[in-house]
Amino acid sequence: MPAPAAVLDRHAAVGGVAIVTGQFGAPTGTSAIVAEWQLGRVQRVALTRSGPKYGGAVEPFLTGIANPLPVLLAPDGSLLVGDWKQGTIYRVGEKEQE
Repeated sequence: MPAPAAVLDRHAAVGGVAIVTGQFGAPTGTSAIVAEWQLGRVQRVALTRSGPKYGGAVEPFLTGIANPLPVLLAPDGSLLVGDWKQGTIYRVGEKEQE
């Protein structure tokens, strides 16, 4: 069995995962964006490679969403995050080039 890339909160009820590959800038880099429905969290899991393993720190990516579900990438590279409780879809756009 492979080692986990990250350990989330107990009973996190992950409702969606989207893989981003740098479109939100260097601080986000290549990451898994994970919706934890029950806890109302959208987390970022750094996908860094250390030898044969992938994984890294887990940190908040979005806050203020009651029950995030689902998360997915749109064709333009933006991230779509639904708020199941409110019936709202949020669009997180790409970081603008400076």
